[in-house]
Amino acid sequence: MVVLKLAVKAGSVYETEKNNGISCLLFELLRKGNAKMKADEISKTIEQTGAIFKTDVSKNLGTVTLVSTTKSFEKNFDVVAECVISSNFPQAEVEKEKQFLVGALKAENDKMDAACAKLFYKTMFAGHPYALHHYGSVESVPRITKNDIAKWHKTVFVPENMTVVVVGNVEYDFAKQAVEKRFGAMKPAPGAMKVFEEVNKKIAEGVKPFEAPREAKEFKDKSQAFIYYGFVTEGVESKDYGALKMLSTVLGSGMSSRLFHNLRDKESLAYQVTAYYQTLRGNSALIALIGTQPQKYEQAVIGLKREIEVFKNELISEEEYARAKNKLVGNYALQRNTMEDQAEFLGLWEGLGLGAKFEDEYLQNVLAPTREDIQNVAKKYFDQNKFVLSVIYPESKEKKAEGAPAKKNK
Repeated sequence: MVVLKLAVKAGSVYETEKNNGISCLLFELLRKGNAKMKADEISKTIEQTGAIFKTDVSKNLGTVTLVSTTKSFEKNFDVVAECVISSNFPQAEVEKEKQFLVGALKAENDKMDAACAKLFYKTMFAGHPYALHHYGSVESVPRITKNDIAKWHKTVFVPENMTVVVVGNVEYDFAKQAVEKRFGAMKPAPGAMKVFEEVNKKIAEGVKPFEAPREAKEFKDKSQAFIYYGFVTEGVESKDYGALKMLSTVLGSGMSSRLFHNLRDKESLAYQVTAYYQTLRGNSALIALIGTQPQKYEQAVIGLKREIEVFKNELISEEEYARAKNKLVGNYALQRNTMEDQAEFLGLWEGLGLGAKFEDEYLQNVLAPTREDIQNVAKKYFDQNKFVLSVIYPESKEKKAEGAPAKKNK
């Protein structure tokens, strides 16, 4: 088996509110027709060999993935390369994908956790590239045209913006020649990198400091409340990366974590609770999230703040420290269980500008922090005057009544 992963610098960080979602549309449409093949021909050619051809988009990266047998690799690579180079974005397919994406966004907005996450990032990263959702918005996607997508295709699919990762049962020289044969003739596009340079500058400048907490609340016709609570941190390039990964693991990763044990099991304040530290460059965020009953909302927020403060005042126990290390080692192995997983991480680190070497040093970096290091990053970032809180809360009976149609007199 062979996995080819093409990692491209694209995604919502490089978009504006006006064209938010264009990267998602572009990568979905790569499989919908090119100068030589129509959509059904592409899918039939790939599927008849049992191969997989798929795309995805995150905030920082767009990816094109081919999973193939070694025997059929070159034939399938020909198809994928043609899609990357000469996609022609048929109008009917563009409209179909726009409708599908708007429908998916509406469905996502109806999910408590997804809606709360979107509100959180919009609030924390206001005015920053990370504020935009990587799939766009229901307002922006319908405005995007075929010409917009074709222009964006020429902007992002340039050699200096692409990383090709090959993992599997092939020799290095063979893989190198296969890539050069299909992408070697691609030429840099004059001025194409300007948009990326401008965004990279904004990311390097960082989130504008805020001296007071930021809070945002939305009301939905739901029976539960959902809470995101977190702090701005430094990103994946930071020397604090390992300690923040360790801290988030102790705080809210799994059933043995503090949030699960204390807020869910002991105090019955949550039906869902976890914490994570997202891998972003420049700035990132350490986030705790909790789903709870509306009448327990205030207690849940108090509980989150209390658990956060403990990290600043006390060292984690030796037992927690050992358990977190074991969990990080286990997660590392599970998340790289397949060749596709391995290609995914190699492409991610290259796309973030860290290089493949970061993968080799990953475990060493995340396991190196001491208990004192973990307490120090808690003191550094957990400032209760600078937290961000987003809440999705059930509509009150009064609010529902305000929006209800007036009753007609008989």
